[in-house]
Amino acid sequence: MGAIKTRRAMRVKLTIATICLAGVAGAWIDTGHMVVAAVARDGLTSAARAQIQALLAEDPDPRTNTLAMSSCWADDTKTRETGLWHYHDIFFRTDGKPPLNKVEGESALTAMSRFTQVLGDRGASVIARREALKYIVHIVGDLHQPLHSVARETDALPKGDRGGNDFKVISPAEWEPAPRSLHFLWDMGAGAFMPTPRPLEPSGESKIDGIAAELRRIFPPGLFPQTAELDPKKWTQEGLKLSQELVYSLPESSRPSQVYLSVAQATSLRQATLGGYRLAALLNKLLR
Repeated sequence: MGAIKTRRAMRVKLTIATICLAGVAGAWIDTGHMVVAAVARDGLTSAARAQIQALLAEDPDPRTNTLAMSSCWADDTKTRETGLWHYHDIFFRTDGKPPLNKVEGESALTAMSRFTQVLGDRGASVIARREALKYIVHIVGDLHQPLHSVARETDALPKGDRGGNDFKVISPAEWEPAPRSLHFLWDMGAGAFMPTPRPLEPSGESKIDGIAAELRRIFPPGLFPQTAELDPKKWTQEGLKLSQELVYSLPESSRPSQVYLSVAQATSLRQATLGGYRLAALLNKLLR
């Protein structure tokens, strides 16, 4: 009964958000990350805001030289090595069998530990601290997309499905780009976020700011007592729970139903907002 009430509440909030955000183009590929950063920006202390502005002031890249756009830099510069820093796969199964794999080596958690130390070190170089800031802003966003925290094992995929990248879906609409995997469907916020060009033009910046402001109104900070939880490992456990209860609740190689999309969209909007609040809290702590 609790789950039903939760889903109903999500649908109500999604309806409000859809009305308010109609016609806005955006993505958890780019737009979702920028929205998380914009939500965070509005919760920064004056000390944190001043340090962030100073770190980004000399950024030579016009596509990443604001806090919102800096959230996309880690994807722009991703390599085989740094790609490991975008996720932390907790392996699980849905058939009752115990998972056989575990996370080994570098992941989003090791990256967060490293970069929070660098950003909080006033003795580190501006370049090192700026890079650390950009990674933190991005990774916090990633870890609030549930599929950046899990990999489902099956008999067909004993090493896991790479966070839903190997879980195929049929695009639910004529979206561009069209999601063909569960992971990409959720990267798009199940339709809540669609691509926005960078560098942001004034209209694009206005849209990102508008989405962030509307999300802060619909999902006020008081709705999230868990904002104070700044341990990224705990965030991955939340992602696992959402994945087990919701994300993988559709058949593989199927077209997501409208009910599934509605709940997934509402969940994505909520997660992006929570990620923004936590990002602000973390930056305020590191940049006192």
